[in-house]
Amino acid sequence: MIDSGTMIMLITALTGGICVLCLYSVYGNVIRHETTLHDLRNRVESLQNEQTLHMAELKGEIAPELIEAVEVLDCEPKSDADGIPENIDIHADSSMDQFSAEPVSSETSAA
Repeated sequence: MIDSGTMIMLITALTGGICVLCLYSVYGNVIRHETTLHDLRNRVESLQNEQTLHMAELKGEIAPELIEAVEVLDCEPKSDADGIPENIDIHADSSMDQFSAEPVSSETSAA
């Protein structure tokens, strides 16, 4: 059979192996939490920047960005727009312009 010295060495090696695996688990959890925290801090910073830009656009400090939707199609492009006449006149009413610098209150426009 196995003598007592060998048995103690096996138990010590097994316990040491379990301790090393536990340490690796703790280190892995710490690294995972730190990277998650880093990602969250970056996301918070980007949201704060977006909010600052949005507030500046609302206050009129900067010009609002126009977002254009672009769609990529695999089919052939049409040469002319069907059913749309070419002589369309577009008149922009300055009082209805959404980018006007003067804010309009609902109380003053209702009176």
